[in-house]
Parts: sequence; C-alpha cells; structure tokens
Amino acid sequence: MNGNRSPRRGRRTVTASLLGAILAVALPLAASADATLDTAQTQVVLDASGSAQVEINYRITGSADGETAQTVSFSSLNFDGAVVDDLRVTAAGTPLQFESELVNAKTTTVVTLPEALEPGQDQDLVLAYVVPSAGSIDGEELTTNVPILAMDNPAASSAPGTFTATVEMPAGHSRVEGFPSNTSDVTEAGEATVLHYSLPAVPAVLRTVSTEGEPSWWTTEALMETLLGLSIIAGIVALYFGFVRPHRRNATGTDQHSPQADTSRGSIHADKNRGL
Repeated sequence: MNGNRSPRRGRRTVTASLLGAILAVALPLAASADATLDTAQTQVVLDASGSAQVEINYRITGSADGETAQTVSFSSLNFDGAVVDDLRVTAAGTPLQFESELVNAKTTTVVTLPEALEPGQDQDLVLAYVVPSAGSIDGEELTTNVPILAMDNPAASSAPGTFTATVEMPAGHSRVEGFPSNTSDVTEAGEATVLHYSLPAVPAVLRTVSTEGEPSWWTTEALMETLLGLSIIAGIVALYFGFVRPHRRNATGTDQHSPQADTSRGSIHADKNRGL
C-alpha cells in the first residue's frame, strides 16, 4: 500500500468508483461474441495492510447462435491505483494461457479455452489474483477498492444471484459502509467478519470501508441520503413558490374581479336599499 496517499482520498474517489461500476454493468466492454456469463462466485480476503486476495469462479456458456468459442474476454478498471496483479487462470486445475493489455485505466484479459466451447456447452474457469494497493488507511479506518475482473459478455438475463461474493474483512474490523451498499448476509469466521453479496450482474468494484474502532454514523451513504432528502425538500419549496403560490394568487385575483363577483356585490347593495 502506498503510504503517501492522502487520508481521505479513498472517500473522495467513491463517486468515480461507483460511476465506473455502473458503466461497467450498463455498457459491457469489448466482448467476445461467442460465450456469455452464466454465474460468478467471488471470494475476497482483505488484509489490514490494504492488500486483497481474490478468487472468482466463473461458469460460462457457449453462444446459441451456432458459433464455437476459442477465447473469452475479461476486463477490470483501475480504481485509484488498485489494479489486478499476479493473475492465474485455471480450468479443472489446469493453467490456461492468457494475454492482458492495459489501455486508459482498463485492463483487458483474453483467455484461451482448453477446448473450443460448443453452443450451449458450459465451462468452469477460476480467476485468482491479488490487488496489492487495494486499500488506504486513515487512523483506525481502512478503505478498500477491489476491482473485479468481469466477463465482458454479461449474462443473458439479470437473474438474482448471477453474481455472489464474500468479502472477509481483517480480524477485529467492522463494516462502516461500502459498495454495493446492502449486504445479503453478515457472518463470522473466527475473529473476522464476512460480508455476503448477491447481485443480478457483475459489478466493476467491491468497495469496503471498515474500522477497528467504533463505526462512525456520518458516512458517505448518510451524506448522500441527507443530500437527497434536502434536494427533495428544496424541489418541493421551489415548486410551491414558482408555480403553486402564483397560481393560487392569480386564481384569487380573478375571482375578486369577475363579473359574477360584481353582480353579487350589486345584489347585496340592492337588497340593502330595498330594506331601507
């Protein structure tokens, strides 16, 4: 981990990280057209020094369009210096050949399959790698951004549980916040807390903020929720003063100067005169 990074840099880059994650899901990168994602099961182990160990078990399926697949492509994004390193790809324990290329903070890895993947046929691949500079430390707080080496061709449907992951935090650490924001479960493994995720698509990053001390209530999530609430209130106030109130004022003025209002006032005066 780079000790010269500014203390709050991890939090300042959360917006860029989340934006990259959204784009990676919504806009798949340079994909192979001959194989698609079936499921991805990920295990991440975080170290107190800021490094991360990652293992992803992919099940891929041959395309149904009659083409065989010789290769499959994966991509990962560089999150503030957190990059994939020491990658190993295996199928049934056998190492596979691959080529990786880094362009504009994105690493694309093309894996050669052990045999041509026929239409409708399944293949299991295991991608294991480390992220040496995944985290930054600020006092008792550790912020980690773990890039996910995601298959470029997404699953045919966004079924629940397409992507599942466990993130084991360092012993003695508790979760403050992260991305995805919601966990499906939280368990204990010895002295370590394990976060569980289940998503319909593969994210570009798993972000975790943990602490050895007491978790702070004022988090990035709380800040975003507060800003959202204030924006809604401001919008309601602006709508009232910009549209509702002038509309009511105009309606009241029209009623006061309408012929019907003048006729009513004339009738009242006539009634008073007849009474006199």
